[in-house]
Amino acid sequence: MKRNPNMGLAIVLIAFGAWLILGKLGIHLGPIMSYLIPIGMVVVGYFGIQRGSKLGWVIALLGIFALLGKMTTLFIILIAVAMIAFGVSMLKGTSNS
Repeated sequence: MKRNPNMGLAIVLIAFGAWLILGKLGIHLGPIMSYLIPIGMVVVGYFGIQRGSKLGWVIALLGIFALLGKMTTLFIILIAVAMIAFGVSMLKGTSNS
């Protein structure tokens, strides 16, 4: 496939059009977008860092902090599972002697 300068714009237009149609059909991508935007910030920041830009560091750090904020629920669930597993292992380890 031949690459032309308008290819990126065409892909963006197709993606936004599909996003609008899915929204009208009742398939909302809000929860997915809340993760994609911080991931995109990290990626853009990475490319900025590769080019030697200090702004790249700022964008990447903001994206990382946004992702950490989104993933606190996952961290809490992992901590709760670890606490339950540790408690069960403590109960199994007790002896009646």
